[in-house]
This record gives sequence, C-alpha cells and structure tokens, in this order.
Amino acid sequence: MAATPLEIITTIVDDVHDEIMRALVDAGRAPADTPRDIGQRLEAIGMSSDAEASVRAICERMFGAEVETEPIVRLLAACAEGASPDLAVRNVERYLDRLGTPSIFMSTIASAPPLLNMITTVFGASQYMADILVRNPGNVYWLMEKATWDVDDSVDHYRSWFSREA
Repeated sequence: MAATPLEIITTIVDDVHDEIMRALVDAGRAPADTPRDIGQRLEAIGMSSDAEASVRAICERMFGAEVETEPIVRLLAACAEGASPDLAVRNVERYLDRLGTPSIFMSTIASAPPLLNMITTVFGASQYMADILVRNPGNVYWLMEKATWDVDDSVDHYRSWFSREA
C-alpha cells in the first residue's frame, strides 16, 4: 500500500529533524549518511525536487524556534494540497523569514485552523498577494478578522465610503 502525502511529509520532517540533531551531536566530525531521496519523496506528493531547499529551511527555522513536528507537518501538507505547492512552500519560507518568532504564527494557526488553509492558498495561488503578505506580515491577522470578510462589497457601499472619505 502506498504512503499518503501526510505520511510522506511526516517522514521528510522527521528526517530533516534527525539531520539537525545529528549535526549538533556530531559537530566537527564527518557527516553521517543522510537520506538523499527527499526530492523524490516531494515529487511523489506533487512538489518538485527544487522545493527541497525551502522545505529544509522551513523545518530548520521551526525546529530552531522549538516548534513541534506535528504543526510543521500540517503546514507543509497544506502547502502540498494547493494549486502550486512549490510556490506555496517558497512563499511560506519567505514569510517565516520575515517573522520575529514563527512559534507565535504557528500557535495562531493552531488556534484558528482556517488561517492555515487561507494562507497556504494565497501563498500557492497568487504571487502578488504573497508578496504583500511577506512585506507586511501583520496583514495575515487582518485577513483573518471576520469584519474583513463581512464588508458589503457593492457599488453603493463604495460610493458612500468614497463620499465620506473625500
């Protein structure tokens, strides 16, 4: 029976974690053999092997912030389910690089599960929107506010808004 995408991502995250731990323990010694098939496993779930560097960077950043394995797996799995998994992973990496503490972002995702799908969808579907969120990381929290989505989107609403603002 073939492994599911979630199982494949879990093994990838576990392997990267093992590599990080081995490098800490074996500092100064020759590196031990590490799994070389991460790119192939990514291809099996619809990503290109080029995404390997971003996946590794995300894992390293998260483990460095003491984030547990399970939220990292969920984040990468959500990226893999999107329109362009490679784009989503690259943009998540860029976004995390802009954050001071990715652990706060991950705890926010845990407390607001729709945010995970929203952000990975945006990061995988629109480079323009992803660039905006990477430049202004706080906008993610604006996007998740209910009031943002409940605004009347009619011509009359915008006419009255413009007349008030002018």
